[in-house]
Amino acid sequence: MHAAMHSFVPKGIAAWIAFALPLAAQELPGVAELASQVHELAQQLAEAKDADGAEAGEKVKALTKAIDELVAPLLADAAGAKQATVEHYVEASSPLLVPYPLAAVRVAEAGLKRFPDARFLYDHIGFAKTKLADDEKPCAQQLADFRAAEQAFRKALTLQPDTFHAHLGLFQALDHLGRYDEALQQLDVAEKTAGNEAPPMLPLWRGCLLVRARKPAEALAALQADDLQARVAADGELKKYVLALMLRAAALAGDAAKVAAQTQALKAADDSPAATLEAADGLLAIGKKADAMKLLANKPAAGKDSDDERELAQLAQSFAALEVVANATDFGAASPLRIPLGKALGHSFHSMGADKSGKPYDLDLSGSPVMMGVLLRRAPATPPKEWGNRLLLALCIEAMPAHKPSPEETFLRASVKDDLPKAEDLSAVLAAMNYAVGDPTEPCGLASGRAAAKLQEKLAPAPAKK
Repeated sequence: MHAAMHSFVPKGIAAWIAFALPLAAQELPGVAELASQVHELAQQLAEAKDADGAEAGEKVKALTKAIDELVAPLLADAAGAKQATVEHYVEASSPLLVPYPLAAVRVAEAGLKRFPDARFLYDHIGFAKTKLADDEKPCAQQLADFRAAEQAFRKALTLQPDTFHAHLGLFQALDHLGRYDEALQQLDVAEKTAGNEAPPMLPLWRGCLLVRARKPAEALAALQADDLQARVAADGELKKYVLALMLRAAALAGDAAKVAAQTQALKAADDSPAATLEAADGLLAIGKKADAMKLLANKPAAGKDSDDERELAQLAQSFAALEVVANATDFGAASPLRIPLGKALGHSFHSMGADKSGKPYDLDLSGSPVMMGVLLRRAPATPPKEWGNRLLLALCIEAMPAHKPSPEETFLRASVKDDLPKAEDLSAVLAAMNYAVGDPTEPCGLASGRAAAKLQEKLAPAPAKK
């Protein structure tokens, strides 16, 4: 379900680009065969990654190894690499952009060492770096990958031919980095130059970006464009996302009447708990706390057996988390928000300890910002409550400098060192919280943006004394 959702928003650009980038016009001996082999393995890898179970995991390992072996001659300073043409590198990296972006980067970078003006290899690095960032939880490396993508696209745009693909890729990287005006400029150029080749979801991407940029009037105009509304009329799922974005835009404009109208429109199209949560988020954004709390009181019943029940359980936790955040008055490092938010989201961290006599006992480390941060870094992304997880992670990172770990916690840190949150990750967490404002697949986008703003206020340097 969520994979289909993401095809509506900018995270789907890389997948679209993998099929839309032009193939090399001149096919030299070996290029077509290599391209065919890599494409076949990449397709199998994508299918294996979508499957569940140990067998799928083993297949992923085997396929990545097979791809590594297939492209190895392009990476080594050997006869195979010396004989390769630029088309070998372009065609070998293109199918890997989505299922195996790390290999796509390796192939493209190897090609650029021999062909430094190979324009499409910069495109490939940009899209592969963006995919790596999309697959990463918010951390310093994620922002580094988005910045690397930006630089690759900018380099591509200094070379010929100038295609709209790089403008789209640059828009996406800038959007994730919170540089909305620059992102909008690139989206404008992409739309003008793409013509009939423009991605069908481009109008929606524009609406998402304008909501994130806090330009509600422009966002509403984009979301009401005829071409997008024609698609909405034929696609019920897309309609829900557009209506949710329109509700957020109305709330950002502070227009209570429009919020009421958009809430009614959304609930008429979608009577699910997710729509109720969206409505409550909009009401809180315009100061209608009492009305929002009435909606939040109707939490969905928690389940745990089927996928649908698990999603309802996560939505119920998101209801509870939004109640906690709505009542919060302090977002500082020492605020009382962190512990109740963790409970609302259903997170706890327990370990076994032993007293001096060796008798085991349960050790509750749920109050430790370090251990809770580890849990959040390890937890799989779950869209129904990811906004709350990010906020909780930001609060944990803030609280770490003043935290005094217990001996047991100090002992445990060695075994979880790869997942320890770091102070330098906070900027990426805040960026992800801001990005969620315009992502209709994630609930509570408005609350996420408000919390990010409050956290940013705490982090802002004090004004210099005169």
